[in-house]
Amino acid sequence: MNLRRITFQHILITIAFLLGLVLRLVNLGTAPLSDSEANLALQALQFSKGIPIASISPQPAYIVLTGTLFALFGSSNFLARFWPAIAGSLLVLFSLIVVLQSDRRRIVNLPTALILAFGLAAASGLVASSRFAGSPIMALSFLILAAALFYTNQPILAGFVGGLALLSGPAVITGSLILIVTGLIVLLLDRIRASQADSDSLTASPEPSRYNRTFFVQLLVTLALTVLLVGTALFRFPEGLAAWVDTFPAYLAGWTTPSAIPVSRMLVALVLYQPIAVLFGLVGIVRGLFLKDNPSDSKFARLSVVWIFISLLLTLSYPGRQTADLVWVIVPFWLIAAWEISHYVPQGKIQTISIIQALLLILLMGLFWYSLVSINRLQSPDYDRLARYVVMVGILALGALITVLIQLGWSWEAARLGLAWGVMGGLILYSISMLWGAAYLRQNQPEVLWAPAPATGQANLILSTLHDLSYWNTGRAESIDIISEVSNPAMRWLLRNYSNAHYTDRFSPTELPSILITPQEQAAPALTASYRGQDFTWTISPNWSGALPSDYIGWLTFRTAPITQQNIILWARSDLFPGGAISQSSNTAPGEPPTQP
Repeated sequence: MNLRRITFQHILITIAFLLGLVLRLVNLGTAPLSDSEANLALQALQFSKGIPIASISPQPAYIVLTGTLFALFGSSNFLARFWPAIAGSLLVLFSLIVVLQSDRRRIVNLPTALILAFGLAAASGLVASSRFAGSPIMALSFLILAAALFYTNQPILAGFVGGLALLSGPAVITGSLILIVTGLIVLLLDRIRASQADSDSLTASPEPSRYNRTFFVQLLVTLALTVLLVGTALFRFPEGLAAWVDTFPAYLAGWTTPSAIPVSRMLVALVLYQPIAVLFGLVGIVRGLFLKDNPSDSKFARLSVVWIFISLLLTLSYPGRQTADLVWVIVPFWLIAAWEISHYVPQGKIQTISIIQALLLILLMGLFWYSLVSINRLQSPDYDRLARYVVMVGILALGALITVLIQLGWSWEAARLGLAWGVMGGLILYSISMLWGAAYLRQNQPEVLWAPAPATGQANLILSTLHDLSYWNTGRAESIDIISEVSNPAMRWLLRNYSNAHYTDRFSPTELPSILITPQEQAAPALTASYRGQDFTWTISPNWSGALPSDYIGWLTFRTAPITQQNIILWARSDLFPGGAISQSSNTAPGEPPTQP
């Protein structure tokens, strides 16, 4: 890009991209990997070491790219989630592609593109999904960027990014169906309107197609080479192609293997975590379809409505759905919401009364939230709760009254802007809170609805304990011998650097490993008198069946929710501690006193 052509819009989108990058990378490796994440990370680790992979997941792009990082820098939680985070950040570049186009080829106007950039950068659902491995975010970002590059006549870039999308797992099939069906329906609607109104210049004289034979040859060749070279890691990993071929069967398997996530929970997660996109998106749909400011607005609204409807239909009807699949819905909602919000950007002198109204509405929304929090803390009779509800209704009525009075005293335009700014300001503060909880405070925990269940519990504390025991007795952090009866992917990932770690279904009493790890519910080993044990929370799963827990106010304000925990016991041999010794009694059960001679 010519530096003399860099504009203020380019700088703002760059800031949005950096914001999205920071939000996705900060403390990325803090939370332990869940089983689904660890399964992919272990495959990438095997690829980095040249070890044959017995069962390959149909996400060769993740395995090859992450395995390459592991080979260069070593394995870590941060690097295991690095490429999904980068892919989520690249989604912001969709707005940059829009800005770089001419007015005739531009999908949306400049204010809409700028608002969309910041919306995609900070959307809590997109950020949370970008912070765990195996989410559909890689498929989403690469597919959306490929579609935008295709539209803007960039066949080589579109083929490369499209190839990465095809290698990103079964989610790409969902996204491809959404985009293809949406495009066909919008094209059909445009042709119907064109036949009914031949005098409409927007439909009667469309821009001549720039897609010729050379364009498609370049696109397909680049796409095929990307799938071949990246999918096989430059022919060093032929199993990657076999994994890619399994993409479609894996997608079909989701139609026969239902998840435990109800449709109502998906809808609640969409509304509560993306309130700005949903509220202003719905208002934008009404504006575009019914107010009919101009034909181009109606066309854009039709595109958004069809896109949202098809994405909701395919996402919610898929039996193997996960909450993270809502990323396919968030993007079109933010597209129409950004277009609607652009109508509230001041064009001339800003009236002071609009700013005052906005500040008052933000204050009232804060009082509304404080009242909601106080309801959860009340230990008093039901009539006190009823009084709080009355106060909350009164706060909403006061906000409406302020808007009406400003309309009567000044103008509808001043009241409209003040109302929009106030609601937007309050929802931005709420969205920051939701983003912080989902991405950092409760990262990968089932209470936030976005994380894959079950979540891994006190893995970091277990690892710290093992490091201390190993240092005390071997002088190195990862040299102690371990036998684990827990062999799920999360445990194997946690102990990946312990060369003396072994896994078994049942512990043999003739063995005396330094460290023994067992599920709490199973019978503990014999020779318990020779070990000291400590229990740790290993997995955490949601324990409610509906959209939200029964105490929905408690969940909304403090994320209190019923959960199910599974514990493990870490047994350390007694002689590892100062003054400790191995008991000779042999057949005692855990928690029971040793057998007396």
